[in-house]
Amino acid sequence: MIQKFFSCFLFILLSAVLLALPHQALAFDVFFNAQALLQLNLRGKPPMSVLLSGPVQVQGGETVGINRTGPRSVATEILSMNLNGSDPQGLAVNLNSSRSNRSIGRVEEKSKKCPSALQCPANSFFDVFFEIQMMTQLPNNAARPAFFDVFVNHQPAHLEAVVGSLMNLKGVYRQNNPVKLYPLDQEVSITQSDGSVGTAKLLLMLQRSTESPVGL
Repeated sequence: MIQKFFSCFLFILLSAVLLALPHQALAFDVFFNAQALLQLNLRGKPPMSVLLSGPVQVQGGETVGINRTGPRSVATEILSMNLNGSDPQGLAVNLNSSRSNRSIGRVEEKSKKCPSALQCPANSFFDVFFEIQMMTQLPNNAARPAFFDVFVNHQPAHLEAVVGSLMNLKGVYRQNNPVKLYPLDQEVSITQSDGSVGTAKLLLMLQRSTESPVGL
């Protein structure tokens, strides 16, 4: 009788643990050594490519799909991005996270029959909103400080990559189609000319600080 009771108790306990697994919260590291290639096509300027580097902080949400028919997936988000470089003229270019829009994503296992969240490759994407700060003149004294133009995207830049697993988001994220850029302080109405100043296309490499930089 006692043995039967403990068997039932263990069954209930294990069932509760398994039911809790689909909602297990996940968190990811800061990619201190992230690199990016930013391709800009701005009106009145020749096309340019800018190499950037700096930290990118990514957070994971809850796993879904465990004990279900579909593959497991995790909601993700780029919490912060601070990439710096310079244009062909040596003027500073900064790529930062948008202050008004979140950069949401998701990572999903490629296989429906994966024994562990650490073993199966996964498809990962982010819909990225950013701010591009571009220096337009070099500071040489207090009377002539540095001046920056700031551009934003109103439609997200969709970046995709195949990564090692649900728990390993490092990889090269590619954007297939460029997005339009707008001045930061400009209000845009769908009933008027969009007022864009050019386009941007981003290639983002997420890698950890302990790894050697990889050229883009």
